[in-house]
Parts: sequence; C-alpha cells; structure tokens
Amino acid sequence: MGVILDATEALLREHGLESFSMRRLASRCGYTAPTIYHHFGDKQGLIDAVASARIGLVLARVRRVPRREDPL
Repeated sequence: MGVILDATEALLREHGLESFSMRRLASRCGYTAPTIYHHFGDKQGLIDAVASARIGLVLARVRRVPRREDPL
C-alpha cells in the first residue's frame, strides 16, 4: 500500500486537499478507486493513513537521536 500512500502525499502537495480526488489518485497509482476504498474506507481514512505513516517516520528518526544527561 506504500504506492497508494506515496501517490496520495504527492497529489496533496501538488494540488492541495480541496482538489484531491480518489479518481485522480487511482489514475496516479494504478489501483482502482474501489480497491483504495476497500483498504482505507474513505478519503479521510486515506489521509489519516498518510499522516500516521509519515509521523511514524519522524518518530523513528527522533528515537535514533542519542539521549544525553544535559538536554541543552
């Protein structure tokens, strides 16, 4: 499902949320709209999945930063 999430993120950057459509996404990633709906439920579910995946990447990077006694 990474292809769908990557395509979603790219379309959001290029066109914004107001112009985002499942049809445009389907065309971009090569999956049919019903397949996307099956896996994510609706547009909000898809947006939530993108946010969750990207936040997970940020958290993974933060966790790799060594902790120190002095936070400064």
